[in-house]
Amino acid sequence: WCQLPNRPQFGNTVFESVALAMAKNSPEEAAAWLKSLPPAADRNYALTTLAADWARSDPRASLEWTMQLSDADGRRDAVQRAFTQWSLDDTAASAQWLGAHLSDPAADQMVIGLVDESGISASDPRDAIAWADLIAEPRARVDSIEDTFIGWARQQPDAAVNCIRNDTVLTPGEKNQILSSFTGWKNVGAN
Repeated sequence: WCQLPNRPQFGNTVFESVALAMAKNSPEEAAAWLKSLPPAADRNYALTTLAADWARSDPRASLEWTMQLSDADGRRDAVQRAFTQWSLDDTAASAQWLGAHLSDPAADQMVIGLVDESGISASDPRDAIAWADLIAEPRARVDSIEDTFIGWARQQPDAAVNCIRNDTVLTPGEKNQILSSFTGWKNVGAN
């Protein structure tokens, strides 16, 4: 039924349900089954769901598999979801792995997942900003740094402001934008 050219449109839920049931015994077989289906948005969404689920039990295997997907298979989304799941479960190990994969086309999405989803922004905002500085796309980089900065500035305004002022990656305009996002920053150090 999944291979038929005029197959009914079930949506991604059917593909996800079948793949996740298969993955209980063998994530590899579930992945192979999904890959055997004709490329489609619903199938690709199911691939990303499988990747994230697989990352809970074996993140390295999940990422190795997702990194072999083609763009037509939704590679970037699958890599990002698998990595984000791993970063939620084990921030340190996922960050170490990411450090060796920064040249991957999905690196920006993985860094964003690490910074915005893993909790590193709250536990170590300086490190989160250092990671966010690696995001190649300027708008995404500034947004990620700004989100971390705002949370940090509420707790430790002096440290947060000094980190942004001393950042060597941000342009002066980007620094001003980030600093102005926290209304109380101008009063830092005035006491």
